[in-house]
Amino acid sequence: MVVVEAVAAEAAKVVTGFVLSGMVKGGRLLRDRLQQKMGEIPEDPGRARDSITAWSQHDPDSFRQLARELSLTGDCPGVPWSPIAPEPFWDREEYLRRIPEDGVYLAVGSRGTGRASLVRRIAELRAEKFPHGCVDVDLDDHRSGDLGLVDSVRREVLRRLGVSAADVTEATDELRQQYLSITVRHSFVLILRNALGHAEIAPFENSPVNLVLVTTTELTGDLRAKYGQYELLGGLDPAGAWQLLASRCGGGAGRDGADLLRAEPEATGALLHLCGYVPFVLEVIGGELGRRYGEPEPVHGLFLEYENAGAADGPGVLGEWVRQAWDALDESVAAAACSLAVHPGPDFTPVTADALLGARSRPVLDQLTDRGLLHGDGHGRYRLLEPIRDHAARRGHADETAAAIARLTGFFARHAMLADLQGAPDRLRGYDQPAELNATDWTIPGYRERPRTDWLVAERQTIAALVPQAHRHGLHEQVCQIVGAFEAVLNRVGDRRTYAAMNEYRVRSATEIGQRPDLLARACGMHARLHTQFRYFPAAHQALEAADAALRTVVLSERERTRLESSTLEMWGRYYEEQGDVAALTGNGDPAERYRQAIDRFHRAVGLDQRIADHRACGIHARMLARAYRKVGLPGEALRYLPFAVHEGVDPRNVAAGHLVWAGVLVALGGPHLAEARDRLDHAGRMLREQGVTQYYWEFGETAARLETVAGRRKDAIARWDELVKAAFAVGHPRTDEYLAQRWQLGRP
Repeated sequence: MVVVEAVAAEAAKVVTGFVLSGMVKGGRLLRDRLQQKMGEIPEDPGRARDSITAWSQHDPDSFRQLARELSLTGDCPGVPWSPIAPEPFWDREEYLRRIPEDGVYLAVGSRGTGRASLVRRIAELRAEKFPHGCVDVDLDDHRSGDLGLVDSVRREVLRRLGVSAADVTEATDELRQQYLSITVRHSFVLILRNALGHAEIAPFENSPVNLVLVTTTELTGDLRAKYGQYELLGGLDPAGAWQLLASRCGGGAGRDGADLLRAEPEATGALLHLCGYVPFVLEVIGGELGRRYGEPEPVHGLFLEYENAGAADGPGVLGEWVRQAWDALDESVAAAACSLAVHPGPDFTPVTADALLGARSRPVLDQLTDRGLLHGDGHGRYRLLEPIRDHAARRGHADETAAAIARLTGFFARHAMLADLQGAPDRLRGYDQPAELNATDWTIPGYRERPRTDWLVAERQTIAALVPQAHRHGLHEQVCQIVGAFEAVLNRVGDRRTYAAMNEYRVRSATEIGQRPDLLARACGMHARLHTQFRYFPAAHQALEAADAALRTVVLSERERTRLESSTLEMWGRYYEEQGDVAALTGNGDPAERYRQAIDRFHRAVGLDQRIADHRACGIHARMLARAYRKVGLPGEALRYLPFAVHEGVDPRNVAAGHLVWAGVLVALGGPHLAEARDRLDHAGRMLREQGVTQYYWEFGETAARLETVAGRRKDAIARWDELVKAAFAVGHPRTDEYLAQRWQLGRP
């Protein structure tokens, strides 16, 4: 039902009236075809949506056709078909004869049975039917605790379908709506790897023009009940297994693995049977045979080794291979591998490996690479082969692991602070900076000409995985330093949910430290800011109350205490302002009352900033205060504070934002103020372009459109609103309907 309503809602936007139907490719054709089937379509988008929904529910076949035609409208970008299936692709012909046309398809089997290869092959074979490509997501990468897998995956899919991180909305309800809006307008294949049950698949069952391919370990009762299209994977057939093994055991230098196997047919058959015909095991054993190429009877010799060791099946062979590979390592390399196995995140670089080991890692990485136990991605990042990583992690000693994590945490804390300090030097930072910290301590190559904060962005997955480990090892001061420094790139990273999960550990670490309410107040304030953006208002309110409680016991210099109090008032103001925005949008509650609460907090924050001459903070808070005054309908009051927003002590990005808000206030005043509004808007646009800042795109576009509307420049207003509507429609922006309504009021061009 939800998908039917989503398709109907998007179709209604395209076919009603003259706005999107004229500017979206294929819009008029879709409208004409719908009118042929349904008759006259109401011009009001809401009534049209209801009418199309009712018609779709009554005629499922026509609904499927509508979904197909809707997906062909517009200029939706495709996504690359990668990662692709292995070439050549061995066996599975029986399964490939039963590949689905649409819906949900499950490939069920243990790891190493070729589940991912099969679904990628299916995606390739169905490529012509799905013009917008394939999105491949590993769900294991999105299990980040309380903030949820579903939202995290939705964000990744939207980004992969061409929606910029800045345009992906934060609030869960709006994100769900945005996801539906975009995915029903794209005909694509979605691969979900390592699903754990129906609850992880159901949110991604898209329109009939999409195919969802899932890999999972077990066909649970709920999966069997919900999905009729599935395959239970075991080993390859003997011929396919032979071909796969031959492709892996040539040993390079033009050697033919097939010749090696043909020379020992009986031993080859016995080895294949012992391996259980499991693809991953065959790939590993193939590499081992390649290293023995040219020795007498290498296949027979390898078979006897595994048989004598008691291996009775594929997992047993793999376990014996792991043991042998491990025993062949130098003792020092094996010890280092135990530490590398606990390196947080999916992979590591030689620089972070050096930090983890406390020594030069290159000899270790070289030996692991030479033995086929370490894989590089060609861009300077490496990961241990999974069975080796598991084996090494089990053999590591707790004290050695703790020491390695402590070294790595110290490295990341030091460099995160150095990256942060390179930016705005007077930013309020909720962590202690060591007195001995020096800019020359930076040791990471490649950042002489680039901002050091780029490194924080590049390592964000490692940092997100490191913070929980550092907390568990009691490294609480460093947790506060790392997460506090990461605030500097929060707007650039886009995925605030990952940061929110990190900040949760910052709150816990600040609590564990004790006697440092200043650290706790800042951590709780950031937690409130993030949950306000997600519109998790109860959690935001709880965090703000905790921040206030911590503030009451803070012992700092007068200036630093005032800065922290002002920052917390800002978080309260944003909390009330966002509640006002929700009330204004939904009609639930009194937005004016919420905005007045926001005005009170921002006003108090400005007063504190002025008392200690903190010009940067004053400029930011004055801008927020002016914006709240405009929203409550008091633009004249806003003018009193806007000069502070563009004061010389404010950084350029916030000055540009100040001019933008000033322009919006002048537009609200109208009349003689419009000429100045245009000047300030143009100035803000130039400053934002010079700095490469894109986060104010929607505010700028809306202000420009309202300016032309109020000025009575109908042609220019139509052009501005058309541009805004088209851009919002393209990314599934939650305010698309609002922009459409504004454009609708201007009539036809």
